[in-house]
Amino acid sequence: PTRAAAKRATAEAESDPDFGGEGLAHPSESLTITETELSFMDEVAPLMPRTPRSVKRFVNIYRLYKAALSPLAFARFVGTADRPGNFRAVQVLLALVTGTPRFAQRVFRELHGSQGGSARRLSDLVTTFDDGDESRRTTLEALREFAEKHSDLELDALREVSTLVTRYSVHHMVSQAPGEAGLG
Repeated sequence: PTRAAAKRATAEAESDPDFGGEGLAHPSESLTITETELSFMDEVAPLMPRTPRSVKRFVNIYRLYKAALSPLAFARFVGTADRPGNFRAVQVLLALVTGTPRFAQRVFRELHGSQGGSARRLSDLVTTFDDGDESRRTTLEALREFAEKHSDLELDALREVSTLVTRYSVHHMVSQAPGEAGLG
């Protein structure tokens, strides 16, 4: 998408009709990682390298994402015990961005190129990208195993958070052309 389209989508994602001009979520809440979030981080860990630098990058971008949410958006983000929030989709995308930025670019293009409202799931991405390229084999296997064992998220959930994830991790998703970043 174009820069203007991305800005527009980000503004729409951050706005809420019930939002009455409140500020951001309380900093101590938004920067604290809950046990549920931490547990899910253990599940997405195989999608990225476990170097101290990559883990620190993942956590910092994740906390930055959370800190920028309005109180209502933050409530949707963390969810409840009965209805988990969209933090899971954010973590999956950030793990891919942190672990395999070039592959993450393809995932983001697929998310933005596919239709919303479909029943496609994370496991469908594995099938879409499984073209025999050995350079992606490890990532695809980790993604397949994650989807089977943990959470085969709907692509709509990933698409919903993808614009903001891109916004906060764009410098990790460097494009082919010098001086450009993002999805191209």
